Amino acid sequence: MLSRNSLVRALTEALRQKSTVTAVQFETLALSKRVKQGELRVFEAVKSRKVNGVSVGTYYRVLDQARSRLERSIFTLLFAVRTQSLDKEELTRLLKMVAEAPEAMEEANLEEFMALLSALIKKMVVI
Repeated sequence: MLSRNSLVRALTEALRQKSTVTAVQFETLALSKRVKQGELRVFEAVKSRKVNGVSVGTYYRVLDQARSRLERSIFTLLFAVRTQSLDKEELTRLLKMVAEAPEAMEEANLEEFMALLSALIKKMVVI
């Protein structure tokens, strides 16, 4: 049985794979969060990347790309809600479901949960 942290990581990776954020961008976002929290300095974050030899400039370029993708995704959701192509109540419920998932789910249910998410997302798009 996976620990709670392992389950959270597995769910996070499953969601990331369905998103527009690459693994490298996600890693950089996670490092940036640690920099903002004061756990790391930028130079340490750059050195701790899985790919060795990454420059500070490359770190910031990848971080900017990741932020841009997230911002565009949010604007896409806002646009879809505004044009009534996406039901905002359903979106709110889905967001809550994902936020609460690790506490309410066992390891064996991860694949079922992702299948349910996919089905709900397809149903939410009303065009």
